[in-house]
Amino acid sequence: QVVMGEVQQQIVEIPTIQVVEQFQDVPEVQVVEKNVEVVQVVQETVEQIVEQHVHVPKIIPQRRVQHRSVEQIIDVPVPVVKEEIVHVPRVVNQHRHHHVEVEQIVD
Repeated sequence: QVVMGEVQQQIVEIPTIQVVEQFQDVPEVQVVEKNVEVVQVVQETVEQIVEQHVHVPKIIPQRRVQHRSVEQIIDVPVPVVKEEIVHVPRVVNQHRHHHVEVEQIVD
C-alpha cells in the first residue's frame, strides 16, 4: 500500500577523514667510480734510413786567364798663356811753385 503524505528530505553532513599523501623525490647521492682510457698523442722522432743515389761531380782543374781593363786618370799640369792687363804707374815730372808769405813792415 502506498500512502500519500509529505516527503521530507534531510541533509546531514557527516565528517569524513580525508588523507592527503604527498610524495617528494629525494635524490640519493651516489658515488660512481669510472675508469676512462684517454688516448694521448705523443710525438717522437724516429730515425729512418733512406737510400739515395747521389751524383758526385768530378772536379777538373782549369786555368783561367782574366783580363781587366783599367782606366787611369792623371792630372798633368799644362802651361797656359794667360793675358792680363796690368796698370803701371807713370812718373810725371811737374814743376812746383812754392809760395811763402813774408810779412814786411815799412816805417
